[in-house]
Amino acid sequence: MKAKKRLLQIALAAISVAAMSAYATEVIPINPDGAGADLTQQVSALGWNNSFTIAVNALPTGSGTISVGQTFTTFGQGTLANFNDANNTAIGGLGLNSSYEWTFVFAVNEIVTAVTANSATFASTGGGFFDLYYDPSRDANVLAGTGFNDGTLILSGTFLPFDSGTGTGISSFVVSSTNGGALDQQGTNNYPGISTVAGAGSFNLLASITSAAPAFFPNAPSLISVTDNGFTNLPFLQTNPASCYWNGTTLTSAIGQNSLGTAPATCLTNTVGTTNGISGPNFAFETRATSAFNVAAVPEPATLALLGLGLGAMGWTVRRKRS
Repeated sequence: MKAKKRLLQIALAAISVAAMSAYATEVIPINPDGAGADLTQQVSALGWNNSFTIAVNALPTGSGTISVGQTFTTFGQGTLANFNDANNTAIGGLGLNSSYEWTFVFAVNEIVTAVTANSATFASTGGGFFDLYYDPSRDANVLAGTGFNDGTLILSGTFLPFDSGTGTGISSFVVSSTNGGALDQQGTNNYPGISTVAGAGSFNLLASITSAAPAFFPNAPSLISVTDNGFTNLPFLQTNPASCYWNGTTLTSAIGQNSLGTAPATCLTNTVGTTNGISGPNFAFETRATSAFNVAAVPEPATLALLGLGLGAMGWTVRRKRS
């Protein structure tokens, strides 16, 4: 088991190195509130708050097992914590989260590329969506999962498929325990009776930007990354699981009704079962991401060799241990 975990670490490290050298971060001008009081800022990245993500039909058999070649769609939503400057330092003195909010919703289509007894890797197959909204009403409700797809749509993109040349479009998750306790461990347990596996993961996604509102993005960027910054975890410790998620068309059930009763009528079904990560069919987890604006760069040959080593190390096809 230690050898397999070491192989996973080598694989992810190789992919991370490849991704860093394959495209360059671009500092772009952003007007945080369009024509409002805030001045245009030079922004290198968007730092998101802890957020909710759900892999839909990732566990369709309800046995906690997946297989290579299986496909599913992962949806996510969250609010912006801060704009980062060219030194990757949070920019203060803005009306963000006091006068207005920025939110995102996304959907990425994925395929299972490798499975071990306690881990799996996934690759983007392209498509889906990544949308940013500006909203002075500040109505995003983390627990209910509502208010993330309203206001003014200011940027839209489509995820690119996995690219071995850039190392983008890949994610992973490692289960550390099948008994992680209550799913919701952030303050009050708002979903009593629902437990979860424990674990951690990572993701590195890249989207091609299809539209950007000039009032917010004077010089429209071409690419935006959505990258985990070391915080894809279970159980939920830093934010609440959500009753709903946005599927691109409508609000849809995620965890179901919460203890405060804030879920709308379309989101009353628990889709993760009694044990999140085993019961299925959906699998929910918390994330914290950073989005940077990128331009393509040419990866070095040594980097591509590392990537090949990493992907070769992930040729595993065993199931989760049963008790």
